[in-house]
Amino acid sequence: SAPNVARVHVVLEIPTDALKIEKQGGKLQTQVNVLGIASAPDQSISARFSDVVKREFENQQELDQWKQTPLHYEKEFKIVPGQYRLSVVFTSGGTSSGKAEAPLAVDPYFRGEFAISGIALGSQIRPAANLGLEVSLTGEAAPLIAGDRQIVPAGSNSFAKPESAYCYFEVYSTRPAEPASVHPRILDRTTGAVKWDGGSAKVGPAADGSAVIPVGLSL
Repeated sequence: SAPNVARVHVVLEIPTDALKIEKQGGKLQTQVNVLGIASAPDQSISARFSDVVKREFENQQELDQWKQTPLHYEKEFKIVPGQYRLSVVFTSGGTSSGKAEAPLAVDPYFRGEFAISGIALGSQIRPAANLGLEVSLTGEAAPLIAGDRQIVPAGSNSFAKPESAYCYFEVYSTRPAEPASVHPRILDRTTGAVKWDGGSAKVGPAADGSAVIPVGLSL
């Protein structure tokens, strides 16, 4: 049978200093236009998405407070398995503000096989009960929820030592009514030496009617 279409979760942390602020109707406003393109090796476009994100502020103090952290953007799109180049461009005020590019490798997955998704990293969690409060800028990215916690994915895989770190992934089980076992480890990229061992733990089982076991762990 043909492999399933994959879900790709895109996360950007856009520097707020790069955004143009305009005053309209007595309020301060900014608008960000986002365009993402996944290109195949032959340069053909295999998937694309676009968004227009707006933010409005009552006064300069509210704007200054908002600009203390990057603009968090999430988007999810579907694509068939393959090797791609993902490019995301954002503009503000009609001028090009920034571009991010990365290779995108989507492995095939056949329904009924035991498999694991890619791993999303984040430094923030929030109660899943708060779902809907700033899930994403567009509301078009599925929240990463495991149990009663929502992991907020980060736009970078680098974390400062004082920061907390979490990971989220999904286990696709052949026996969803039974729990699965996971054993997370962090390895040195160069030597392969184990730098942290989280031990073995049971997760799941999957929710009724699903073969997916969502997993969220503290690192």
